[in-house]
Amino acid sequence: MKYIIALVLIVVTLFSKESSDGFYKLKSIVTQQSECMSGRENRLCLNKKFTYPKSDILNDDIANGLDIYIQKLKSEFQKESLESYEITVDDIDTFGVSEYLIESRLKLFDYNRPILTLQSYSYAYTGGAHGNYNIEYINYDVEAKKEYSLEDLVDFNNSKFLHIAKIEYKKSEALLPDESLQNAGWFEDRFQLTTNFAVTKSGLLFSYAPYEIKSFASGITTFLLTYDKFLSFIKPNTPLVKVAQEYKRDRSKKIVSKLENGGKIEITITDNGNSYFLKATVESYGKNPKTWLSLSFPQLDRDHLKKLSSYGVNTFKIYPKGSRIYNKKRKSVMRANYPLVEATRKNGEYSISLKIRKDRYIPYSCVNYRVTTRSSNLLKDRFDFSFEDQQGFIVKRVCF
Repeated sequence: MKYIIALVLIVVTLFSKESSDGFYKLKSIVTQQSECMSGRENRLCLNKKFTYPKSDILNDDIANGLDIYIQKLKSEFQKESLESYEITVDDIDTFGVSEYLIESRLKLFDYNRPILTLQSYSYAYTGGAHGNYNIEYINYDVEAKKEYSLEDLVDFNNSKFLHIAKIEYKKSEALLPDESLQNAGWFEDRFQLTTNFAVTKSGLLFSYAPYEIKSFASGITTFLLTYDKFLSFIKPNTPLVKVAQEYKRDRSKKIVSKLENGGKIEITITDNGNSYFLKATVESYGKNPKTWLSLSFPQLDRDHLKKLSSYGVNTFKIYPKGSRIYNKKRKSVMRANYPLVEATRKNGEYSISLKIRKDRYIPYSCVNYRVTTRSSNLLKDRFDFSFEDQQGFIVKRVCF
């Protein structure tokens, strides 16, 4: 004889804690439901959770746009059931899992009048080694009452637009322009642009799902395509034109990496028109021997680099392409394949500044950086990066 026991519990909670996510600090409403089915020996439960923002402080246009998607996701939430998975009592006794979990979260991500951008997070575990998750974006015109696809807003299939997107993606991953995408974890060296995007104040944020281009372990992959890179490909008579016109490009970029001894390296790169100014500052603590700050530029030649200033260093030298430098792997001297800049000091703070001339034949430039002693690499979390410089050291890289 078969036995089925179903239990449904609905809990609606209004949190008083305010969230800093999105462009408003909104309270959240959480709906939870549980449904269970029992077999002869085992019991299987489906636990569901849906979180969405309370919209009482929003203006009517935004609140109405938000409510459309709240109701849509609520409907999908209600349809999820053990019955929808076509599970029988006999199945339960053969499953090696006692709980399914479905979670959905909707939040306001950005608002650039009249485009309201929502972020929808989903997670599902229905057995197996791990659950699946993703983030999807919704771009809704609160005035025209319509949802925008990527093709609605930009000339999506234009080969020049796709090339720009590919270049900006590679730059975001610190890949050299001619480097394979597989070095960033892609399944194959063939760029594809996802249609999952968010309209932001700075540009279009593209988001790839796990498994879409990389392994599950790589997680969600995102990159930002700023408006100044694709203005001519924005379709006329769309609200994105005005959003893009209001964008002001940030001409400086700052990267901070921690060191194993509690110190840090800070690199600031400023676009000055025909050239870049780069300043690298090292703070090294503890009883360390002499440290080396090393910067190398895989795409540049000798005449691209010029010393500007230094502070607190013992030595500061540029080794042009072809110079004799030490290779750690070979444990021998080699000829430099590209320029190397080194500065040394014992403990304390020191910095160097360089002028980097732009080359119109290079879409963007990259710099490898590291801080080492004679016996160790001081970069923290360096094994999270697969870059190796010409001397055989593990390095971090930033592109600009």
